[in-house]
Amino acid sequence: MRNIVFVLFLSLVFLVSCDGYEQSPTDADYVSSLNFEITKGQQNGAAWTYSPEEIARHFFPPVSHDSGRKRYEVSKKVKSVNNCIVTVVEEGVIDDEVLGERHTLQLYRDGKHWTITDAKLEIRRRQ
Repeated sequence: MRNIVFVLFLSLVFLVSCDGYEQSPTDADYVSSLNFEITKGQQNGAAWTYSPEEIARHFFPPVSHDSGRKRYEVSKKVKSVNNCIVTVVEEGVIDDEVLGERHTLQLYRDGKHWTITDAKLEIRRRQ
């Protein structure tokens, strides 16, 4: 009986963790290009460069959808004073194939300036 309960519990955990998003590859050049844009914005005095959430909104603004409901959400998880993770989720019919995108940025602050140390893109597609 304990084994059956354990297997059911593991199955439930697995199903809950599968939210339909598939990770798409990102490379170091992409992260470098984002950081170059942040540096350029800082040099020009752009206010969006001083907040991790605003950096994420700048790079991943909401896309207008032609039909249906949509959700656009930016959330931040603080790991330390100088390290955080920002996630941008946009769900709704984005095109014929894509139903949602989730961008995750890891940022590090050196003094007043934020730098992206890692970026991930996950896509939810039609089944």
